[in-house]
Amino acid sequence: MVKIPRWPGIEQLQDAIDAGEQPSTVAEFQALKSIAAAVAASGDPGLTMVEPIAYIPEINGILMQRLEARSMQRTLRFGVRRRDLETIFARTGRLVSLIHGIAPTGRPADSGGLGASVARLAVEAEGVGPPELHLLLDRLATATTSYDSIPEPFGNLHGDLNMANVLVDQAARVSVIDPNPANGPQLEDMARFLGDIRFPRQRLASGGWLGASAARERWAAEFEAASGAEGEPALPFREAIELARRWLRIEAETSGVRRIALLPARRLLGREFRLRVESLGG
Repeated sequence: MVKIPRWPGIEQLQDAIDAGEQPSTVAEFQALKSIAAAVAASGDPGLTMVEPIAYIPEINGILMQRLEARSMQRTLRFGVRRRDLETIFARTGRLVSLIHGIAPTGRPADSGGLGASVARLAVEAEGVGPPELHLLLDRLATATTSYDSIPEPFGNLHGDLNMANVLVDQAARVSVIDPNPANGPQLEDMARFLGDIRFPRQRLASGGWLGASAARERWAAEFEAASGAEGEPALPFREAIELARRWLRIEAETSGVRRIALLPARRLLGREFRLRVESLGG
């Protein structure tokens, strides 16, 4: 199997091939190798990995073995016993903890902490979305002022952890694909995945009427505990930031939510974001 990444402005396959070697794809290949090595060294029978074989600079492609598996999104809908899902989410949490342990941890000098993350998001949101989004971002910035020095685990990130990038095979082993490697606040990975658990597309598109369940909260709890996120004091802030970032993506690009569903998604995200900000003192 050969993966040839595309990106904004280079969306046609032939253009991506013609672009040749790209540092971001080289970094992705190295990240896949590191994750595969960490999974092998762990000896955890609940984990597996797509095996990267070679990077092909002439076509900016990654050659890897095919893994007979499907995404977490499809797994939730088809072919898995519901009682096995908590185990699958716990295994995903263990895999994330391995990914985070690959590189030495440490706070980047220019990270700026929670406050800087909110400030960067506010800049991204300029001119996008309703006034409520900007007001809540201001309130979140106020809430983080007292907690900006709150301790957080920093280090290696997957960088794009969501249910589309987690694979589950027939033995219910989990794997990841499409890392966007970076060094930063590791709770960003956890917060993004927790948001994906709690806010599936049908919940966004229905304004909250569909897709919420006690089962999803159990899956989230299993993932939190196994990933090491459980009890981290900065996690509620990172979850609020990721919820706002998801709202912003939907406003700017729809992010898989049809335009007709924008208003229901906006109502749900506005309500949830406001409740989270208020719980944090903003």
